[in-house]
Amino acid sequence: MRAFKRISGIILGIAILLVGGMGTLYALAAGDYSLPPTVAEDDTLPHIELDGVRFHTMAFGDPANPTVIVLHGGPGGDYRYLLPLQALADDYYVVFYDQRGTGLSERVPTEQLTIQVMVDDLDRMITHYSDDEPVALIGHSWGAMLAAAYTEQHPDRVAKLVLAEPGALTTEKMNEQLQIQRSIVDLPWVWKAVWTGFEGAHISDPIQRTDYINGTMAHYGLTRPNHGYNCPESDYESRYWRWGGDAFTHIIESARDESGLVRLDFYAGEQSVYTEPVLFMAGRCNTWIGPDWQQAHLSLYADAELVIIEDSGHEMFGEQPEASIGAVRDYLSS
Repeated sequence: MRAFKRISGIILGIAILLVGGMGTLYALAAGDYSLPPTVAEDDTLPHIELDGVRFHTMAFGDPANPTVIVLHGGPGGDYRYLLPLQALADDYYVVFYDQRGTGLSERVPTEQLTIQVMVDDLDRMITHYSDDEPVALIGHSWGAMLAAAYTEQHPDRVAKLVLAEPGALTTEKMNEQLQIQRSIVDLPWVWKAVWTGFEGAHISDPIQRTDYINGTMAHYGLTRPNHGYNCPESDYESRYWRWGGDAFTHIIESARDESGLVRLDFYAGEQSVYTEPVLFMAGRCNTWIGPDWQQAHLSLYADAELVIIEDSGHEMFGEQPEASIGAVRDYLSS
């Protein structure tokens, strides 16, 4: 009986310490973590409505010029960090949009957050902004994956294709990328996740809470020195309005099969149906999905070249806008 009481006392003491520790962390994490409203909540934000969903959009330049549609990364990010590309508006009609459930676009049920829905949304965007005229697509990171997937289904609607550091374009590359991504989960990452969870506990709205926690962790993961995305000693800071937390966790997962593989069945065969010239871009400093990784993607296209941006990591359009936009401009005008 005494042993039982002793063990019970130890367990009770540990429980009190845990509860007290969690309470202390919760109190220390107190703050204002509110996020900007989406277009569903603020009518003054620039937006269009397609298929019953409001999208946060901006367009620059003369609509009579050739249309360029810019696709942001993530999944779950927004186009704020890609706005340097509006410099192309002197010769092109440049369209930016936050994808369904991301950025400042309307949040949607998770069953709508699939790769195919994102492809269908892009088709609606092209119809809205360019009618029947083919467009140029500039996709970055996940956005480049989306551009590639769209082009396989609608090659006749794509006049030019820029793929800036796509994360993966094949099943093999996707699962290799996920394996590398898991390798960066260490003690500092776990502590950051715990602390972010306590910060998020102060957000009453569940959608904002998910957006905050997943967005914070995504940004932390991408900017860590051991990630390999950025140049050493770089002071470049990524700029986002708001991450889509559910989009971040569900879009890629929508392609996972029963065996656990994420299948990217973009290409019907070993090579793309798209035969026009394709521009790949990579930042020299990116040791994960940079030059070597993108070199392996070139064989997917009949006519593809890789331009490497010096002194740049993953976000070349913000880090080295002059060189990056110059490369895009040369390709679009060729």
